[in-house]
Amino acid sequence: MVKAAIAKAPALRRNTKRILEALHASGIERHTASLIRESPPLRVLGLDINTNSTGYAVLNENGRVCTWGHIPTAHVQSSDILGIAHAIDVALKDVYSSTLAVHTDNNTRQVGDLHWHVGIEDFMRMYRFGRFHNKGIFQLAQLNGIVSYACWQRFDCPPPVHTHPSAARAFFSIAATKKTKTSARGSETDIKEQVMSFVQQQEPHFFVSPLNAERESKHVGNQDAETSIFAKNRHGNFSEAAFDVADAYVVAAFTRWRHFEAKLLAHPELIDTFSETYMQMTIAHAESKTAKKSAKPNAEERALLDMGAKAKQTYLQSLFAHGVEEWVKKSHMQLCGGTQS
Repeated sequence: MVKAAIAKAPALRRNTKRILEALHASGIERHTASLIRESPPLRVLGLDINTNSTGYAVLNENGRVCTWGHIPTAHVQSSDILGIAHAIDVALKDVYSSTLAVHTDNNTRQVGDLHWHVGIEDFMRMYRFGRFHNKGIFQLAQLNGIVSYACWQRFDCPPPVHTHPSAARAFFSIAATKKTKTSARGSETDIKEQVMSFVQQQEPHFFVSPLNAERESKHVGNQDAETSIFAKNRHGNFSEAAFDVADAYVVAAFTRWRHFEAKLLAHPELIDTFSETYMQMTIAHAESKTAKKSAKPNAEERALLDMGAKAKQTYLQSLFAHGVEEWVKKSHMQLCGGTQS
């Protein structure tokens, strides 16, 4: 309904500041915290799929890591896409089983209460000189499709969401530094470091020595194995597998927030309160201008006053959708202490 409203809404300049103020006055912080707190047990799987190695990360409803790791497939011929997909599927079967086992051990609820969502880093859709051959792009596209379908079946979840890595990174304000943006190769290396830095900020306990790591019992997997993923080599560098896992984490965190954003967009009380609040703010602002004779109401204010009920509802719903997306981008870190709470 909200997406349809966006398509039909008149093309007026949005007042993002007023939209966010109306959302705040409508209690979006409270509604979001309530959605997360009252969420059924949730597991969000993020995947960074490649023919040689696939990184994965599983987060719970609060954004905490349940498990993560990588699936090596370099031993399989790169042309054997079905063989690679099978190896990934077998490994994800173990991830699924171990996650359910820990959930069952730590909770009295039934296994059926666990809800899964899957996010997959989308493959590069455009050719970039020096990076990939066309054959490699097609192979990766095939692999993504097969693994996506396998996850949809295995995890009994909604269709996996394919996300371009730049969209997920931008959501968390992860970007290459200015010094490296002039060089494609330098920028690519730098963005990997920025992603790793972000993950380290969110999950610092995974970056300590396995001998000193103290993990909560609800986390899945072997403690030493999960912390050793991020152990640096003797040159002080992370392994390529570690970067794959970091990318998977960002995709999982992004997918989780998109899930709760969709919940907010479908929240009838929040939509109604926002619409009423925004109208009150707009009318009050227009009236203050008229009273002071300092300026005339702007185009949006005049249009809103002249709109019929149906057109006004459609327009306000489009503002609500825009506002929720902007608010989630700006406020998710403060609301839940990063991607976790």
